[in-house]
Amino acid sequence: MKIRRILVLLLLCSLLCALLCTVVLGARDVPYIKDEAQVLSEAEERQLEAKLRQISDKHDMDVVAVTVDRLANGTIEATAKDYFQHGGYGYDGIIMMLYFSPGNNRYYFYAQDRAWDLFESRGFDALEKKCVPLLKSGDYAQAIDAFAQTCDGVMSGTIKGGKAPVNLWHILLCLAGGAVLSALIPMKIMEGQLKSVHTQPAANCYIRHGSLNLTTKKDTFLYQHVTKTRRSSGSSGGSRSGGHRGGGRGGSF
Repeated sequence: MKIRRILVLLLLCSLLCALLCTVVLGARDVPYIKDEAQVLSEAEERQLEAKLRQISDKHDMDVVAVTVDRLANGTIEATAKDYFQHGGYGYDGIIMMLYFSPGNNRYYFYAQDRAWDLFESRGFDALEKKCVPLLKSGDYAQAIDAFAQTCDGVMSGTIKGGKAPVNLWHILLCLAGGAVLSALIPMKIMEGQLKSVHTQPAANCYIRHGSLNLTTKKDTFLYQHVTKTRRSSGSSGGSRSGGHRGGGRGGSF
């Protein structure tokens, strides 16, 4: 009976924790599209908001689009990164920022953590191929829609762009480790075959009985050499800077 009560209490605690997590996660209500430059109609903005939110929930990565007519941090790269990191979004995701300025319209895609791992190889190429022609033709709503669809494809794996570049050092380390193991394994096998070899604590077995008689035993101290090293009074340690993996790509339109 006691075990049954304990199990029931554990089940109730688990359900309560799940309910609390659902409430906390559901309480986060951030916009997935923000048209500060006012280049979209209200209907387009509502439609794109629903689509971006659906894709974000589907992949557990925030997919965000923002249009601006001024840069808060001096450059579009810094503004996009700051907007994503301080806009209430999660660690993983990607943002498309469109900057509208007379004669200097620019776009920038910034991806972070898991999204960065997906897009850093060929994912950005796919985004530029789909979105830039629409931006240049002035179809901004269609460009954001293409951004959403392409992100969905890359995150789903239907658009290949998720493999990080091959690290040459990792290959060399693997080859070196394989070479060491290839040398150690035969040596251990040969060592195991030497059954007749044993460590001798003394040299008695090498002396013929009666051939050597010791008449005097004497221990003589020869010399002593002592080296002293001053102990350092300082302390050493390491530090790891915070932050996230991330980066992006941009250009003009």
